Amino acid sequence: MWTVATPIQPPADPANPNLVKVVFSRESRALYFSRSPIPYVRDRNSSTDVTYYLHVGIYAYRRDVLLRLAGWKPTPCEIAEKLEQLRALEHDIAIGVLVVDRATNGIDTPEQYEEFVKRRRQ
Repeated sequence: MWTVATPIQPPADPANPNLVKVVFSRESRALYFSRSPIPYVRDRNSSTDVTYYLHVGIYAYRRDVLLRLAGWKPTPCEIAEKLEQLRALEHDIAIGVLVVDRATNGIDTPEQYEEFVKRRRQ
């Protein structure tokens, strides 16, 4: 299973729960997806430079993986975050992450739709 992510760029706010974030390993395997900013920077005074990655929301599956996922009940993290890809991680299915330079604007909420309509009218 594979998905796509891109660095979050201003003016996008990593704290926005409508923007799903992903953290991944050095081998480009997803570690977790969240509606909260991840990783959490505990010491704001540190010199740690964190890049937040936006999950673009497109997937590539092998047929057998998709059939297994569809047959499983929602998992605790999936239910808490309302993110179906966590079902795969909770069942130890690796999700590869391809990083791209930028993504198109998604429309997931009525507010994002209104922003899209405003941009189209300009």
